[in-house]
Amino acid sequence: PIPPNSSQSQALCFHPTSARLATRSANAGVVELDYSGPSMELLHCTRLHGAEDVTTVFYPWDGSHQLLSGALGSVVLSDNGMVVQSWRIASNNVHWFEPLGDEHYLIATDDRRILRFDMKAREVVVTGSVFTRDDLEHVHYNRTSGRAFVVGFDRSVYEVDPRTCEPMGVVYRAPFKMRWFKTLTAAPDTAFLQCFDGGLYRVDLAT
Repeated sequence: PIPPNSSQSQALCFHPTSARLATRSANAGVVELDYSGPSMELLHCTRLHGAEDVTTVFYPWDGSHQLLSGALGSVVLSDNGMVVQSWRIASNNVHWFEPLGDEHYLIATDDRRILRFDMKAREVVVTGSVFTRDDLEHVHYNRTSGRAFVVGFDRSVYEVDPRTCEPMGVVYRAPFKMRWFKTLTAAPDTAFLQCFDGGLYRVDLAT
């Protein structure tokens, strides 16, 4: 038995083409739900990461029901609750999968580094160096500008090279630690970030 546990999981993802979403259960199982009808239908609730908390989920392909999930150091690719493949890629929590549009994903980890994962090769192809003072929570890629950014608990918004996963400098310093960061596709210098001081900030990256 796995008891209910307190969590600050980011595990919530909507399928890009189906009325389907993935999240976590109260005791850290991976849950998928169908909301195409008048009420939610539970598709499955599966413990894909043992007793570890599910920190993030992501649907990687249009038209597929395969799902990526991350936990303490592990990544699982599943299909309707059945494990397709699993990897051990970090020592600490895996927090976010960010698509680059070419079957490659940037992954934010609490190892304080960014990884580049190739879904076709099914392996980590680039491991960036450790460059933050605290956990990384979110990595974001803007397809218009080609720029990538990461945020975490050390209060800085870093720009990173999406090819090498190496830091390129600090573009903004927030008043407190952050959970997520996103720029607009139509206006790449306009960014929004969620801060643990209770604020939602709009930032002009040009200034």
